[in-house]
Amino acid sequence: MSRDDLLTVVYRQLKDVVAELELSEIDGNTPLREYGVSSIDLVEIVASVTAELQIRIARADLRNVSTLNELIDALAHALDE
Repeated sequence: MSRDDLLTVVYRQLKDVVAELELSEIDGNTPLREYGVSSIDLVEIVASVTAELQIRIARADLRNVSTLNELIDALAHALDE
């Protein structure tokens, strides 16, 4: 699965949390909290994405995730395992 495919899946879940957010507005290096995503929201996004992709992700891989790019990297790593 490509990074663009992962981005599409994550964005769909992110839109459920921040409905008014447009993909074109997101800077992949900006902390998600600046878009209104709380740590609980991030857990819900990760849970939904991992369920959809049928993957598991180690909590350690999520410990330092705060941006969209970091989340995509963590998910890509989980897919590679």
